[in-house]
Amino acid sequence: MPAPPSNVPPPSRLEVVRVADELNQALGKQRGAALKLDVDASAGLPGEDLRSLSVLVKETFSALSEIAADALGKESLSAVHTLRIANAAAAGARLSDRCLEVSAVLSRGRAGRLSKAELKARISSLL
Repeated sequence: MPAPPSNVPPPSRLEVVRVADELNQALGKQRGAALKLDVDASAGLPGEDLRSLSVLVKETFSALSEIAADALGKESLSAVHTLRIANAAAAGARLSDRCLEVSAVLSRGRAGRLSKAELKARISSLL
């Protein structure tokens, strides 16, 4: 069951993409190079799905930043050139052809995403 809507208006598609780009640039400084970024903020996403996508973006970059905090983590993240964050039928993360795809069932809110700890563990296991 999705969480009840917040009193704060959901972010716009543009806001979600801007935040993702800012976080990507910060991660790029930490790991030595920014990732090619693909955030699925398609026009058809309702406001609450955009809110969930915004949280997913922030938690993904937080997990990646924690992984990149030491030399071994930075080295392991060099296997990733593209980050795709998307709405999908199931929450998860996978690595294919140097593309890390992080997905969630955005319409389910918190219940449709991996926790940040789960996300960090899943990404770490892929690297």
